[in-house]
Amino acid sequence: MYLSGEDDVDLVEKQLFLSSLQPTLNKRTLQKYKITHIISVIDEEQPAFPNDFTYMTIPAIDSEETNLLGHFPDAVKFIEDAISSGGNVLVHCLAGVSRSATIVLAYMMKKYDMAPTSALKVLRTRRRIVSPNDGFLNQLELWAEFGYTADLKDAGFRRFMMEVTASVMTDNLDAWNMGEMVLAPDPAAQSRHGALATRQRVLRCKMCRRVLATRDHIVDHPRGPGPVSFARSSRKDMDLLRVQQSSGSTAAHPPCSMVFIEAMEWISHIRDGHLKGTLQCPNHKCGAKLGSWSWSGSQCSCGAWLSPAFGLHLSKVDLITAAI
Repeated sequence: MYLSGEDDVDLVEKQLFLSSLQPTLNKRTLQKYKITHIISVIDEEQPAFPNDFTYMTIPAIDSEETNLLGHFPDAVKFIEDAISSGGNVLVHCLAGVSRSATIVLAYMMKKYDMAPTSALKVLRTRRRIVSPNDGFLNQLELWAEFGYTADLKDAGFRRFMMEVTASVMTDNLDAWNMGEMVLAPDPAAQSRHGALATRQRVLRCKMCRRVLATRDHIVDHPRGPGPVSFARSSRKDMDLLRVQQSSGSTAAHPPCSMVFIEAMEWISHIRDGHLKGTLQCPNHKCGAKLGSWSWSGSQCSCGAWLSPAFGLHLSKVDLITAAI
């Protein structure tokens, strides 16, 4: 039965509890349930008893655009470590309905290898009011798709994070922390540090041959009018430029004159709060203008609309196989 006061605490499973904010403000209630660790998934709320309990704080509002996926690995590990040490964990948000439930679901999915719908069905037998918003449910789907990790080595996760960035940058820039921006690693820098030691398809500046991106960073898009989701774009293993150029004679849609990539670390001024800018070769001895970028999006010559968009002119780059 749902209780809205200090006893609004539900046992999910042994050593794991889910609640609203109210019980976390009463030490006696926390002691009653032998709570030792608390995850607060709430905006602008400080731990009530920092000297008595171990806290993890995830500042988040209950919005479909809020990124919880990036916090799943740390939150799940926090729960795992607390339980393995014999502690009791309480996860809460304001009402114990959406944000905190999403964190608990992420933990259940990984522990039991459950689909989001199955985990939610089980959780509702413990706390009937849980109801993550649609954005959080989508992030739980991605959590499963990514194998219960949120690793920047995974193109899908990087593109999800960049879509989140684009949404906040265009809708509520004042609330955005530039330090949270996720950018794809510079392949040239990785090569210098020995992180890349294989032959692979790469995009490089035609003027100075500086490597700009690997095949994994290229964002494929279907030709023709219409929006293309950055996070969910096709990732078929094909030579993008070859396909575009060889099939460019179709009458319905002109051939693509640009190749689109993820937001990269080497892009100048991308962390300065600007919504758009020029893509210049990061080689200071070159500096060739290679294309443009926009968090709001832009249209390819074939008619497809990409948002966000980081486009390199095909005439300015080469796609080759190289050891980097």
